[in-house]
Amino acid sequence: MADIGDGVRTLIADVLKIDVKEVTDEKDLAKDLGADSLHVMELAARAESAANVNLVGEDGTPKTVGDLVAAVERKVNERQAKK
Repeated sequence: MADIGDGVRTLIADVLKIDVKEVTDEKDLAKDLGADSLHVMELAARAESAANVNLVGEDGTPKTVGDLVAAVERKVNERQAKK
């Protein structure tokens, strides 16, 4: 993912079948965007695959778009720091 945030937002739009313009960091995945628990699991799995990271061990389930973006960014940064 060239820009992690844009990549995660595009992934969310694809999975939820919504316009990417609706996907902003402050949006609640469930309340605002209609994601159910299976959607959130799919989002996490696809984000892990796209960014080549493992989100297991992150604190809880991401509630907002920004939470998911931050979790992926954190793991990518951790992976790069180990190089």
